[in-house]
Amino acid sequence: MENKYIGSCDFKYDDLKYLLDRYPSIKKVSFVVIGEPFIIRDLIPMAQLAKKYNKKTSVITNASLLHHHWGKIAGSFDSISISIHGTNATDLSKNSNVDSAIFNQLIYNIKYLTLVEHKLNTSMNIRSSVVILKSDMHRLENAAIFCIENNIKTLDLQNFLPYDIRDSDMCIFDDDN
Repeated sequence: MENKYIGSCDFKYDDLKYLLDRYPSIKKVSFVVIGEPFIIRDLIPMAQLAKKYNKKTSVITNASLLHHHWGKIAGSFDSISISIHGTNATDLSKNSNVDSAIFNQLIYNIKYLTLVEHKLNTSMNIRSSVVILKSDMHRLENAAIFCIENNIKTLDLQNFLPYDIRDSDMCIFDDDN
């Protein structure tokens, strides 16, 4: 899956260097973007820069583009969180509006990450996350099974955050049964 916006990012390598030089007390650099961070041309160099400054690094990814960076991921990140948008090809296509064939690439990338890249950096924390909707609670069990099948040891559960009050019926509240 290629992206026509590859390399398009307002935050650049020199911006990170400036921040790390100016604020040496920064302990961790997390790469969190709207969309897939691995489309950013300088993502790996920025993570490697943070590592040179002895900072912990993390990234949240959908895992679709990891295969472009094999051999560099383990040395660049202390933690990788994979957002689960679908535990099978049909759900991924429905939830993310992508071709269902992408699912096979995701599975390959996740398995390579957990079985090969992880051996290059055994302290790298590989986790997964899923957003749970009140109307879609079966995603919780499906995500747990997905993690077990793909050698992901940690699953983070996230409650849906509404954009406005009309979306609040999708959230799970303390007083829900």
